[in-house]
Amino acid sequence: MSVVTRAWAETMRRLQRECNSFQQPGSSKSISHKFAVAGVHLGYCRPADAQAILAAVPGVFALEPSTVANEPAVLTLSPALNRDSPAARTAAVMGVMQALRRSNTMEALAGWRDELFAVAPEYGGPVYFEIERAAASLLGVSQFGTHLNGYVRTGASGNPAQDLKMWVSRRSLTKPTWPGKLDNLCAGGLPSGMSPHENMRKECSEEASVPAELSGRCVAVGTVSYTSELSRGIFPECQFVYDLELPESFQPVSADGEVGEFYLWDVPTILHSISTPEFKPNCALVFLDFFIRHGILTPDSTPLYPELVSGLHYSGPLARD
Repeated sequence: MSVVTRAWAETMRRLQRECNSFQQPGSSKSISHKFAVAGVHLGYCRPADAQAILAAVPGVFALEPSTVANEPAVLTLSPALNRDSPAARTAAVMGVMQALRRSNTMEALAGWRDELFAVAPEYGGPVYFEIERAAASLLGVSQFGTHLNGYVRTGASGNPAQDLKMWVSRRSLTKPTWPGKLDNLCAGGLPSGMSPHENMRKECSEEASVPAELSGRCVAVGTVSYTSELSRGIFPECQFVYDLELPESFQPVSADGEVGEFYLWDVPTILHSISTPEFKPNCALVFLDFFIRHGILTPDSTPLYPELVSGLHYSGPLARD
């Protein structure tokens, strides 16, 4: 495919580095405080964010000297909260984040969701507390989500680049993050207490009106992971990726207003589009992963193929050490 040139591959590698910006030279990683609870490392917090958090409600958070030479102090909870229950920690942290929200000084909290994420050292690990989704980036804790590749088989040549079309959505202009950007057919953050498959089916219903008998066929196919640093904070993210073959008769309809438009595009159109600023960056990587897994991008046809494959998977969503 003519679109897959050396220049295209280099653009996609730059996009991967952008998504993993916290691990790149020039990020705030070296000056950020590790965030820990009861001695367990859970995230990172930038110095200015840490000062705001410490001042918002005194006595909830604290700084402790790092046990590693020349590292910044560790941001943690008060000794009493470190010994307390997850529910008590959740309430105390929520009080701090609500105070910061009222102050209207933290960009991240402008997109308050009233949705809780679990805070754990790894996926499926013990939950140390729950945090408002919009506030998670202030403490740089791991966030998880689910993304769906919805595709339609329109040919039978045996060449997936010719036989497949994929649904692309455009985010509503009222979305608090990445408004108007191109996206996967369905995607969403993973709320506390919900399984990835359950969440994927929920997003299918809410964002694209995919009938339950279809969404139940979605197949878990892997993950895409990275740690971004944006103006809103630090985002160690792991996206659970699902594929779903849809009938040609299916037409997505937004049920919750979070999608402005849907497009059914051929492979060359999407390959071009994911290399442009029109796409939400992590969603572009989910499409890239699909094209690699389905043999649309191969070592024979794709410059920088090994780098593009490895750039979809960094060492865990937090990549702590």
